[in-house]
Amino acid sequence: MAEQAEIDRLRRMAGVPDVMEYADTLLADYIDRHDGDLHAAAADVYDERAAAVAANYDATADGTTLQKGQQPGNLRRMAEYHRARMRVKYGSLHKHA
Repeated sequence: MAEQAEIDRLRRMAGVPDVMEYADTLLADYIDRHDGDLHAAAADVYDERAAAVAANYDATADGTTLQKGQQPGNLRRMAEYHRARMRVKYGSLHKHA
């Protein structure tokens, strides 16, 4: 089970300071699913956040521009950042006949 210090660090790494958005139990599940690899957990959180805002778009009205369309791409880039820092997982190689 993930410790509170790990949950707090993941919360900071994934940019989700609000407990209402991501409960500690949910973040602990991400950490446990990745055997304590906080970068892998953060990448999953960023992917999920990107999917949630995928329909955002830019709009201009009365001379004011609202730019929300860049959000999904920015979140996906953060997921890639954390994936590049994940622990290397070793497996066994099998020779196929």
